[in-house]
Amino acid sequence: MKIDFTKEQYGKLVQLLYAGNLLLNDTRNANEKIQEYDEICNYVYSKYKEFESEDIVTYNDEYNMLSLTQQTEKKVLELAQVYNEEIFWLELVERFTDREIKEKGLNPSFEERNQIRNKYCDMFENNDFKKLRIDCEK
Repeated sequence: MKIDFTKEQYGKLVQLLYAGNLLLNDTRNANEKIQEYDEICNYVYSKYKEFESEDIVTYNDEYNMLSLTQQTEKKVLELAQVYNEEIFWLELVERFTDREIKEKGLNPSFEERNQIRNKYCDMFENNDFKKLRIDCEK
């Protein structure tokens, strides 16, 4: 099968692949990485000359591998940071919600759980970390 891409589409595909591989492999140790994902990224990256996309993908002599140019990587990382920020707050709200439910021994309905969640959403949205305190005393 053959799929035709324009140069612009190829660039977007490379960015998507990089972002996806970042999400799935970046926090793993080298021996835990999902090699198939690295391989498909490298395969797509290897077509950069066919798409005249030296501004997107480059060969890194130091590491003997293909990589995104600094400009392209920076662009993807900026987009990923927006995602990471949103996930951080969503996860924080869920963990505080779960803690409150557990500490109070509740068995809330969906609506009651959402009320607890909304309390934390409002608090963090309006105060960021200002009201958050951590007790490190044992």
